[in-house]
Amino acid sequence: MNFRIPIKLKYLVWAAIILMGLLITIAYFNRSSIPIEILPNRFEELVENGDIKKIIIFKNQEVVDIYLTKEALQKAKYSLEFQNNRPTFKDGEPHYRMEILDAGSFMHQLKELEKTTNHSIPYEIKERQDIVAFLVNWGFLFLIIFGIPVLFILFIYSLLKHLITKRAVIAEKSPDQSHNRSFEKFPVKIGNKVILIDEKQICYFKAADNFVYLHDQEGNQYLMDINLGDLLQKLPDSFIRIHRSLLVNSDKIIEIQKYLNGRYAVILDDSLKSKLVSSRSNSDKIKNLYKI
Repeated sequence: MNFRIPIKLKYLVWAAIILMGLLITIAYFNRSSIPIEILPNRFEELVENGDIKKIIIFKNQEVVDIYLTKEALQKAKYSLEFQNNRPTFKDGEPHYRMEILDAGSFMHQLKELEKTTNHSIPYEIKERQDIVAFLVNWGFLFLIIFGIPVLFILFIYSLLKHLITKRAVIAEKSPDQSHNRSFEKFPVKIGNKVILIDEKQICYFKAADNFVYLHDQEGNQYLMDINLGDLLQKLPDSFIRIHRSLLVNSDKIIEIQKYLNGRYAVILDDSLKSKLVSSRSNSDKIKNLYKI
């Protein structure tokens, strides 16, 4: 079975793949920009050594970002630590991060530490919203909870629809065992006469007003005393049902055009260049037959 994913589903699959790749990329670079976590005793050591250039206190997140002086960054113990743990930084400046209880308590401890070490440390107090982290965390969560199940359901739906359509086509084209194909020439009524039309001359059959009409290559129309369902059992495989009221000789189709609402229009090789429009439910027959 040659199963092909429909175009719309392909777009959804590619969109999910691109979204997943984007989230993974953002997560990687966001991870690489996260500072190295340290404890208070390490912070005190940095202050005592005079290696801190500035600190930024984020009071809404209860963390402190600690930036080192250029001289400190040239020291082997710091340069190797940053290189091994965070090879890239979003803002180009490696730094540490420390959790605090609250901004007020930390400021008090910082003043005491400055007095005991005789090192003055410039600081800023800010509020920050980590949009990137929010997008990454909630993006992955949304993708896992909703995106993957929806794609799976759409894939199963598409597969079932394809199989049902395939079976319908096979069932429609497979004659009942009690019916053998009996027509190579089709009887049609003209007044009191019945003439025989060779199947090679037939372009399509159309049902209208409880009657079935045969349309030939010359543009003629003939009345037939048979319904489309029975007629289809007597036709060769070249005839397909593109609408509940239309049976078309696929050998006479010379052009296929996309039509509204997922339908197709077929142009026939008759004297009128007849244009017939499929129904949505029968469009897959045209797609499967011509691999479009």
